[in-house]
Amino acid sequence: MTGSSAHGDNTSPYDTFLARLGRKASAAECEQWARDHDSDLDVPRALIHAGWERSQAGAHAQALALLRRALERGGEQTRNAQVGIIEQLYTLGRTSEGHTARDALRAELDAATPPDLWIYNEMVELLSEVTDAQPQAALEWCEAALARAEAEECGEDAADHRQGLLINRSVVREQLGLEPDELDQAVEAEADRDALEVLGQLRDRLDAPLSDDGPVDGVVLRWTRVDFPMARRRWPETTVEYGDDYETYAAKLQRTAQRWSTSGAVRVRMVTSTLADYDAYVQHSGENPGDPETRIRYASWRAREFEQETLFWPPARNGPCWCESGRKYKKCCGDPARN
Repeated sequence: MTGSSAHGDNTSPYDTFLARLGRKASAAECEQWARDHDSDLDVPRALIHAGWERSQAGAHAQALALLRRALERGGEQTRNAQVGIIEQLYTLGRTSEGHTARDALRAELDAATPPDLWIYNEMVELLSEVTDAQPQAALEWCEAALARAEAEECGEDAADHRQGLLINRSVVREQLGLEPDELDQAVEAEADRDALEVLGQLRDRLDAPLSDDGPVDGVVLRWTRVDFPMARRRWPETTVEYGDDYETYAAKLQRTAQRWSTSGAVRVRMVTSTLADYDAYVQHSGENPGDPETRIRYASWRAREFEQETLFWPPARNGPCWCESGRKYKKCCGDPARN
């Protein structure tokens, strides 16, 4: 689901709230933030976030209510709220209502210009994954979206969205027992090329070799979205490691976590931290704050001492992404088209 801020600057109050927590926000915390900031443009985003968390906990009726509140607020999160509502209706066994909401969304999408390929793809995944799976409907949504992507101008992210649709098309066709066609074969060939590239990166660029003493955990240190610009200014030499913007940084961290996972690490831990906490650590330890090795030791220390605040990677596919984007993991850093 999309999660861009409607605020004029790059960091909204809700982004700041998530960053200051330094861990995954609970549903109750997201709901409280929405109550405390009732006039903020990110209230629908907070309500959708809370709805995801309630859904993950099995409280689907509560999730549905939160998503409907988000829909009532309108704004740029409207489509995301609609998809979430459809998902909860199907999960609750309210199939007729789910079909009605599904068909209403489809009519709106088909009439909208430019086509929202992201939401089409969300629905393809939803329809193929719900308890009462609808692979034939999912395939029809997918084909319709691909046809529009071919015929219309779809924006700068169109190539990524089209690739995601092609991947999901291949999955759905397999669900239906259909023989692979030319598009499916092209998707498989590209996946093979990507796999070979990743294996090459593992050989050439693995950040830390595994210990001969036995299995280890992989630890990935992540600065909060709010602190990232300050981290870049403090350590300008990290341009290659971090990138110039947060989206590039998040993509690099995702690849680091993948390398740990495929290289044999027992678990991969994502450690989210702030510069203030790092400064407190080096003041106490007496280590050189500018030494990259200090940051490595700090990440291991924090993963060990604050395990309850450490995210085990990868997170749930339908849960919020670890990068604070406000999107589902499977549609953000875990998007097959990006991996």
